[in-house]
Amino acid sequence: MSQLLVATTIVVWLVFAGAVAGKVRSRARLREFRQSLVATGLVPQRWATAAAATVLAAETTTLALLLLTTPVGFALATMVMVGFSAGVWLVMRRGVRAACRCFGGAGGPLSRIHLGRNLTLLGVSLTGLVASLSTPALDLRSPVLLPVVVAAAVVAVLLIRVEDVAALARPAAPRGVRRG
Repeated sequence: MSQLLVATTIVVWLVFAGAVAGKVRSRARLREFRQSLVATGLVPQRWATAAAATVLAAETTTLALLLLTTPVGFALATMVMVGFSAGVWLVMRRGVRAACRCFGGAGGPLSRIHLGRNLTLLGVSLTGLVASLSTPALDLRSPVLLPVVVAAAVVAVLLIRVEDVAALARPAAPRGVRRG
């Protein structure tokens, strides 16, 4: 079970770190993220700065707590992912076309892809929470530790780049036809 705890911690930590880093990379990226919250229709313009700061604070706090007190970190990650999943679901349900700026860059409109990513991270966070409450100390000499770390890092990158992964799975447009 300790390998499961390592894997879930790495996946959640790297995804949250990617989200924070993408948003704070530049003032322009942070401004775009703030405006994307307004574009969802869930955050009024006058609350955009506070909402963006709250999201960043929750993501950053999750990073710290996962390192300091893993169960509390996973509990916060779970709550954050419930909120993010509910937000994407509401945006989709209302038919709003708001861009995903979850990782600071230009993303496509919030869609089932983003909801699926968030629900996957919710599941990983819940699994990590359970593992953190029932796992003995980690043996750093374990021969499976390196493969677990590498696999978890790959999963985190795939979750961060889920839009690109989904684009690879779409059938190619017929020759001479451009996709919009």
